[in-house]
Amino acid sequence: MLDERSVTWKVLYPPQPQDSILAIGLDAGALTGLARSWNRIDCVCSQEIAHLSNNLSTQLSGNIQLLPSFGHIQKKYDYVVLGSWPHSYTLNLNHITSFLTDHAFLFCLGYAGCPVRTKDLKRAGLSIIEHYAAIPYRQPKVFFPLGSRRVRAQGLKFHVPGRNRSRWILDIAKSLSNLGCKSHLARQALIIASAGTVPSEKETLIRWLTRKIGYPVEHLVLYTGSQSPHRKITALAISTLDKKDIVIKIGDTPLAAAAIERESKALSRLAASSVSDNIPLWLLEDNWGHYTILVQSAFVTSHSRQIPRLTQSHFDFLTKLSHLRRNPLPLPETSYWQTIEKNLNTHSRDQLPPSLLHIVHHLKNKFSDSSSVLCHQTHGDFTPWNIKQKHKDFLVLDWEDSQEQGPAFTDIFHFLYRQASLIGSWPGAVKLLGKFRQANSQLARQAQYSQVDAQLNLSLWLIQEYFNRPCPHIVEMMEEHRKLSLS
Repeated sequence: MLDERSVTWKVLYPPQPQDSILAIGLDAGALTGLARSWNRIDCVCSQEIAHLSNNLSTQLSGNIQLLPSFGHIQKKYDYVVLGSWPHSYTLNLNHITSFLTDHAFLFCLGYAGCPVRTKDLKRAGLSIIEHYAAIPYRQPKVFFPLGSRRVRAQGLKFHVPGRNRSRWILDIAKSLSNLGCKSHLARQALIIASAGTVPSEKETLIRWLTRKIGYPVEHLVLYTGSQSPHRKITALAISTLDKKDIVIKIGDTPLAAAAIERESKALSRLAASSVSDNIPLWLLEDNWGHYTILVQSAFVTSHSRQIPRLTQSHFDFLTKLSHLRRNPLPLPETSYWQTIEKNLNTHSRDQLPPSLLHIVHHLKNKFSDSSSVLCHQTHGDFTPWNIKQKHKDFLVLDWEDSQEQGPAFTDIFHFLYRQASLIGSWPGAVKLLGKFRQANSQLARQAQYSQVDAQLNLSLWLIQEYFNRPCPHIVEMMEEHRKLSLS
């Protein structure tokens, strides 16, 4: 899967049909990300053209014209993106600027190997528009302006990584920034420059947001966590007014747009429910160019590190959620079973793990069409990185996978498994299944579940999780579940 996150910054400026863009020395992931927004990209490669062509997204490769050398550039461009290039080519910035139209933008990707620095751009007569930190350095997920200490602090706090080593590195970066040092953030940054003054009528995401919400937006912090096609770009819009910051979700793929629409509906539906204090406030949903955008309230960025264990606050929240639309459904009417059957029909049986087929066979033989599954409102992606907790505040993000009637206990399973599998350390399936049982018992008592078959719900969740994210850990879980509960 190609990783497109290194060009998340593309949403700052809207693609127009007439725009021309030149990319120099980018990898296949970055080119694919740009091709989602621009219909035609000319590319001079630092890699062998044949190798790069083989790695480009088939769906979007028609938007990319590969040029063998600078000598094949025959026009000027509205956007030029600089990555790395062969050492045999001597950098001549004046040569590069000759490709720019009068009001063009130049993007210098320090993290992608671009050696151009701010002083080089100024000597070439270009104006510096913005200087963005890009972290982590090798494969950036977060971009934020380097200007003021206050904005840097918000950028460094916007995403909290789950792994201890990443958090330690981030803490060091925060401490240096608090002392007024930013050279560690500027070393491999993104520099945006312009060949002339930026016209006041030039549309940007900041100007669009300012018009939509009715008060000024000053800066944007950009974050993209996943590299999957479902991934959304999340932005913190920092206002000049106190306590007016907002969060923006941006979809640049059909799957991401669909996820944003699902989250928008979920937030609207839950706004008057018992969990309204635990979720973002829906503000608006709209389209900007071909991007789908959801605007919601921002949580205080000083909220919490990730908490990898279930606390009483987690159980209190899940209890409130369990009372929304609680209803027993016949097994064939549950969304989980319907999705499982669709996946079984599209997968060859000999490619599926034997343990999965055994669980499916067990469900079909033991449970009749009239067997019921207790369902209620679920979050669907209840994980430490989607929760912000501080003191009595318990705030839950990212509702695009929520279900009005998902099987009971599935948020518990998801939380414990995803933390162990993605962040670690992996305790083994036997120990994790023991944690499932312990947590299930606590939630069943507190939520006042009666006659819930937790093993049935676990079977449904395990199969669903395999189809969502097949990996050795979930296969191990299914095998141990089969041995311990279904033999």
